[in-house]
Amino acid sequence: MNAIFNDSMEVKAVIIILLLMITLLLSVGLLMEILLKPNKIKMAYAIMAIWGGGLLELGWLIAFYNNSNVLLTTMLLYCPALVLAYAPFYGFKEKKPIVIADMLALFLILPFMQFNKYTIIYYFLALVFYFFRSSFYLFSMLSLIVEKVNLYSLKISLDNLDGGLIITDKRQAPAFINQTFINYLAKKDIPQHQKKDQLMKQLTSGAEKVADYSWLIKDENNYFLLKEKEGEGGSELLLLNVSSEMALENELKKVNEDLTKEQNTLIEALDDLKKIERIKERDRVRSLVHDSFAEEVSFIHQIITNPKTNDLRPLKELVKKEPFKEDSKTKDVKELIEEYQLLNVNIILKGSLNKLPHQDVALAIIKEGIDNAIRHGNAVNVNIAIQKGTDTYNVEIKNDGKIPTEFSMHNGLTNLKASVESIGGELVIEKNPAFTLIAKIPLLSD
Repeated sequence: MNAIFNDSMEVKAVIIILLLMITLLLSVGLLMEILLKPNKIKMAYAIMAIWGGGLLELGWLIAFYNNSNVLLTTMLLYCPALVLAYAPFYGFKEKKPIVIADMLALFLILPFMQFNKYTIIYYFLALVFYFFRSSFYLFSMLSLIVEKVNLYSLKISLDNLDGGLIITDKRQAPAFINQTFINYLAKKDIPQHQKKDQLMKQLTSGAEKVADYSWLIKDENNYFLLKEKEGEGGSELLLLNVSSEMALENELKKVNEDLTKEQNTLIEALDDLKKIERIKERDRVRSLVHDSFAEEVSFIHQIITNPKTNDLRPLKELVKKEPFKEDSKTKDVKELIEEYQLLNVNIILKGSLNKLPHQDVALAIIKEGIDNAIRHGNAVNVNIAIQKGTDTYNVEIKNDGKIPTEFSMHNGLTNLKASVESIGGELVIEKNPAFTLIAKIPLLSD
């Protein structure tokens, strides 16, 4: 004992610092162990170690400042013997071989082992051993907390998932089931402690398979999607509530059906409109063809029955040229006059169409005027005068035929009047002193 007391102050200070660090490490480790709620035997061993280390440190502090109080110091230095008495029970109970090393280190620091000054070496080594032993104890508690916190956090997270989760091991037995899946199995009266194949058979009964390893389950007004995923270490079953998604899909499907119906209705309406327009166009063309055919037949009839017509050969030549066909096009007014002169009709033209705007309309007016003169008035002479006025070109067609006592607009004149008015002109019909057709065609603006 005197050998250690006689050591230098620096050695004593190092011993006190080591004891202080050992006590602090053990205390922090014990606090963590209390938070983890471990077994009581291990906690008792740690408490005794802290208590013994604290008293041992107090003994060295007294020795450091006052060497006269030898009895009190010796009593404090023997306090680790209490831990030495408890260590075999703890080591046997917990099956910890490391306790043998603890007992040896405790034995070396007892006062009766300090018989010379060189014993400070193994005394110091024993304290170093306890320093690393307490550090390892703190590290093991810290690792255990991290592990437990991670597992607990993971379990809490999995339990709070919106969907259900089952994780099975290699034997297909459930290794983990979160609370959501437990509630669903309880509602369906399906035992949870079954192998995966049995669970899948009951879960997918009456379900619709929507893809590989995916099933759609209808439960009253709810829809669930069950997905299975195979892995090397086991498999996973995931149960998701997709009721809102299905409701949205059904709503979109209904909207799409309504849009399709409206589209079909619009298509039918358009088809009906097209049919109506085709009927109108067909009736219009039929009317035009009928009127044109009737007029031309009447025209030929008038020529044949005209007493002034004594040679039908010009008529035959005219018919061969098919001038009355809808697609027949007369190049100019001179060609038109030549065609009608084949019917022994004397046509006198004053003026020119060269500078006349809307020549196609003017040509149609001249043709209709000659036709009317021959068909309705049995005319022999037709005078055509083209004159430029202030704002219009005036096309005047006069014949020496019979003047009708009653006059009505037939289709030819009606269509002609519409054509002239469509270009901003005017069609005037006079019956005195001779039947005259006057078309006023507006000048083109510069």
